[in-house]
Amino acid sequence: MHKNCFLHQSKKLFMKKYLLTLLLTITCTFSFAQSEKAKALVNEGVTLHDKGDYEAAIKKYDEAIAEDPSSVEAYYEKSFTLYAMKKLEECIEVSKKIIQQFPDSKLLKGVYVQYGSSLDDLGKSEDAIKVYNEGLKKFPGYFLLNFNKGITYSIMNDNDKAYSSYQDALISNPFHASSYYRVTNLLKSSNHIAAMLSGIMYLILEPKTDRATEIFKTVNELIYKGVKKTDEKNVTITMDADMLDTKKTKKQPDNFRMAEMMFLMSSALDKDSVMNTITKTDIEKFDLKLQLLINSLDATGKGFFTERYVPFFKKLKENSYTLIVSRLVYANTNDEHNAAWLKVNTDKVGDFYDWLKAYKWPEK
Repeated sequence: MHKNCFLHQSKKLFMKKYLLTLLLTITCTFSFAQSEKAKALVNEGVTLHDKGDYEAAIKKYDEAIAEDPSSVEAYYEKSFTLYAMKKLEECIEVSKKIIQQFPDSKLLKGVYVQYGSSLDDLGKSEDAIKVYNEGLKKFPGYFLLNFNKGITYSIMNDNDKAYSSYQDALISNPFHASSYYRVTNLLKSSNHIAAMLSGIMYLILEPKTDRATEIFKTVNELIYKGVKKTDEKNVTITMDADMLDTKKTKKQPDNFRMAEMMFLMSSALDKDSVMNTITKTDIEKFDLKLQLLINSLDATGKGFFTERYVPFFKKLKENSYTLIVSRLVYANTNDEHNAAWLKVNTDKVGDFYDWLKAYKWPEK
């Protein structure tokens, strides 16, 4: 073959490679610009959503999807806004599309939550449970899926499964205040001590919310459950019959019967005028009772609260944090002195929260 033929073929190959490289560069540049524009539209939609302008937000998300059909963020935010608008059927359809088109996206965590919640709100509780379980297969232990699953079981009046789901949520995230809120209300009629510990955990995490007022009231009612001052000199104590039947309750998980009996006695002393010479304020009185309660708890038994929260509260007391906890419990009351103390002593409160964040919870 002539030398010129080789040169001619080389030039043709070079031109093909050059054109291919140029085409790929143009395509990548276009895709990048398209993706960036879609992201900007999604951000605009999120801003509109946060302002409560849901219809305008949906338009932005649709524009983003038209610009970049591979934008899972646009689909996800759209499903989120549709749920906020209570357009539940539409939210379900978008959720299905996301799960089908983006099976490996981390955003599916939230999609399964919205999908299940939409079904639940439509009265399709059994279908909601299936969706939560499907989500938990992809994201084992995700606390919001377990939490929402617990809410659905509560709606279905299956309190045992609801409690189990809330436990799973707290195992994954021991700082999830809403799970403690639910558990406190779920147990307040059946296990006073466990409900009290749960209520205190809630008030530690969310001391100044509307729900804190409700939980504070519940905790105080549990403290004096069965104790009544009949006159200036007499206090009556009412105990459940099975509280005295230790054989019946011994093998039950979270068996706090003995602790509850001792706590009832200390609550009765609370009503005595002599107690006022020992503790001057309601917070001091609560702190003393909290310490007495912690001392009475037995960590050798079985059960969710026995195995996880009894050791926690004992460590809390060992580190001399009971008074700070008591102040947090009373943070949402009209106690001006406590409010002033919390404002001045942010470093002490901060030290407690640092300890709380660093606490090593059992894995299961």
